[in-house]
Amino acid sequence: MAALRESTAICNRPIDGYDALLRTAPGESPERTILELQELREAVVDAQERLSAEHQYIINCVHSERLSYAQLGRRLGVSKTHADRLGKAAEAALRNELLTNPVIQERLTQ
Repeated sequence: MAALRESTAICNRPIDGYDALLRTAPGESPERTILELQELREAVVDAQERLSAEHQYIINCVHSERLSYAQLGRRLGVSKTHADRLGKAAEAALRNELLTNPVIQERLTQ
């Protein structure tokens, strides 16, 4: 259900700058377009691909499959606490990869 909402939200995004301006009410800022967000999506995918296989698996389980840490722990055969630590380590590794990406760095300085 969440994936459906996410894909619907992406479909409702403006295609380009002109479309964004047409959808904007007077006095509001235009919404980011699909093309603007595509560069960020590619940066996230690139960062995920540079992670270890274990970290990629954990990130996928928690964020794509939406598993809780208890469910992740059962899947990995570890306690919920240990799964939580593994999840935090995977997220820290992803954060570090993202912060070294030039696209992300550029967006952070804007």
